[in-house]
Amino acid sequence: MNKNALKKKFGPASLSVFETVAKKSGAGYGVHTKSEISNVFSLRIDADEYYEDKFPLYYPLFGKYIDCVSIFFNAYSFKNAVPIILKCKDLGVDIQSHAYYHYVYNDYAGNRYNINKAKKFFEDLGINTIGFAAPMGKWNPNLMRALEDEGYKYSSDFSYDYLGLPSRPVLSGRACSILEIPIFPVAPELFIQEGYKDTKRVAQYYKDAIDEMMRCNLPVIIYAHTSKYTEIPSILEEVLDYALNVKKLIPKNMTDIYNMWTSIAENKNKAEKESVKDTIKQPSEMFRGVPVKEPLLRKAKDLAKEFIDFERITPPDELRCNFVVKMLKLLARKIIR
Repeated sequence: MNKNALKKKFGPASLSVFETVAKKSGAGYGVHTKSEISNVFSLRIDADEYYEDKFPLYYPLFGKYIDCVSIFFNAYSFKNAVPIILKCKDLGVDIQSHAYYHYVYNDYAGNRYNINKAKKFFEDLGINTIGFAAPMGKWNPNLMRALEDEGYKYSSDFSYDYLGLPSRPVLSGRACSILEIPIFPVAPELFIQEGYKDTKRVAQYYKDAIDEMMRCNLPVIIYAHTSKYTEIPSILEEVLDYALNVKKLIPKNMTDIYNMWTSIAENKNKAEKESVKDTIKQPSEMFRGVPVKEPLLRKAKDLAKEFIDFERITPPDELRCNFVVKMLKLLARKIIR
């Protein structure tokens, strides 16, 4: 369980959405020097679900902006749509893992099983995944330990950090081998789900976010989903055109950013000698998010679900938690509606 995450409201009052993120963005901790990745742009795509008639709408976008796109596929959702993954692979898209089942477990065994099952799925397709994006952005130390043991190199989980520079979590007094790459944690689908119809206004919010991230000397990494909403590709097209052609940011996929950052770390002494004066600034509340005070009953219910690790997607025979927790989870599936 991650006690350092909470629900926040993003955007102006007339165009606001909600997401659960880390209590404080990375840019809010201490003073950080502007880095070599501060002028890059990346689009992280989380492919949570497969919509046969909607996914092809993204192909032109992927092909046009191939240099900055990474797709994190949820294996379970695409297990019967392997040709889609292979087509993206043939396009040259950076393909990474979004787990097998779309869930992050509290326990190590559940996470290890879920990550390993997805890794084998992609390996069978000739894809070696080294990057991971946690379902729903959730984070906990057991997820990190499982990723380490499965040989992953980086992850991107906004319940750990967002709007900051990459960092390595501390696990039991040591630096984790997994590099956490923060992103701007608001997906455009949230606006559509909330009933906002003006896609130009939604796109403008992202353009303003890009300007804000640049002002703060942060790398510009946004994310979206391959969802059922047909408005998303056109919104992303407008936003990517602005980032790359108007603001002239450098296109890099998520794996490129991992490689750039590790290279920077290896040449740390050289970077320190160059002494870049610009520092990382904290984004304004409209993009950083404002904590939301939830009703006590709702909060209590959510805490209870989190305590027993409640979810419905994992088949009973694939649950890897201890017997007591497993029985509680299965009982809760029958009771909770």
